[in-house]
Amino acid sequence: MAKNNYEQMRITERLKEFRTLYIFIILASLIALLLMNVLIFPIALFAAKKPLLFTSAVKWGTLALIVFYAVYRIIVKIREYTAGGYSLYALFKAAVKKKAHSLLYVIIITIAAALLFFAVYLAMRYNYFLLYEILN
Repeated sequence: MAKNNYEQMRITERLKEFRTLYIFIILASLIALLLMNVLIFPIALFAAKKPLLFTSAVKWGTLALIVFYAVYRIIVKIREYTAGGYSLYALFKAAVKKKAHSLLYVIIITIAAALLFFAVYLAMRYNYFLLYEILN
């Protein structure tokens, strides 16, 4: 049975072959360590020393990002619709229709999940009684 080239290589040749990979792994580890010490440690220290202020900053920052993203998406959609020759009324109508469909899907999925959980709950609750009745 013929051996392939990799099996015929000596250990030093294999190490030379994997040198780039090893160097990349070491550099990635060092960069991650540096970023952790420079960026994450001060944030963690701040969070440990002033947790209420940190919580407020994260909450308001997250809220600001969500509002900024929503406003940005609205502006982009308005520009797309007006560039396409649609009126703002058509944009509003399409947005409401899309949101209504999405809300309807969420309600249907929630009801289906609730029914599934209820069925599993009933099956587990009465499993003991069923097993008892079968055995006696």
